[in-house]
Amino acid sequence: MLSGRKSDDPFFPELGLLEERIERLLSIDPSTVSMQAMVVDLPASPAEWPVTPALLRVIPLTLIVGLVVGVGAVVARDSYEQHRRRTSS
Repeated sequence: MLSGRKSDDPFFPELGLLEERIERLLSIDPSTVSMQAMVVDLPASPAEWPVTPALLRVIPLTLIVGLVVGVGAVVARDSYEQHRRRTSS
């Protein structure tokens, strides 16, 4: 398979970036870095079914939050306008 290649170019364009990362990692002096041991209890496992947002909860909640923020903005602006009218009179 490899003998059939016409050139020795990298297999993928990201090879140069990976080699730079390896050089950077190899340049780290372990005596200057504190390391701690980690234990993985369970390996990662794929979900049993795709994760999707609960639209029946998200949409009404978004509308309620938007309404509360909008009413709050109107009340704040009205309060500011009343305060400004009182202080300028």
